[in-house]
Amino acid sequence: MSKGFKPLGATIEALYKGLGLRDEFILGVLKRRWPELVGEDLVRNSEPQSINDNELVIKVSSPAWAEEMKCYLDEILKRLRPYNIERVRFRIGRINPGILSVAPEDPEKLCSERNEKVKEFVRASVSCIKDEILRTSIERAMMRSLSSLQKVEK
Repeated sequence: MSKGFKPLGATIEALYKGLGLRDEFILGVLKRRWPELVGEDLVRNSEPQSINDNELVIKVSSPAWAEEMKCYLDEILKRLRPYNIERVRFRIGRINPGILSVAPEDPEKLCSERNEKVKEFVRASVSCIKDEILRTSIERAMMRSLSSLQKVEK
């Protein structure tokens, strides 16, 4: 990397921090990386819901899954440390199935739903920016960045 240039992720994170949106940015990252952070069994019954003061609220599908996740709490907190998450709280609620509900043999539907989720994430991420020009610019930059990441993943 050339001297003086920062990775796009670091630049976006700094921008969000300056706008007071850092928690929302981190939440979006956690939602995207949730399967690799908690594993296949837990991801079907949990999802990151909100962050406040370095505490992550995890929505779980039932009290039984909250208890199950407590068994893995030390490992989960260790994996969340790079995101400055210090505490976790559980809340019972309906889990959005997301892309996990799409059969792997239907890649066209998977791509379509994934693209919609990316757009929804980006719109939600920038929705509280009052300046329309800034909001639109950040939205476009995020869409380009996330689109290029999706191409690399394929």
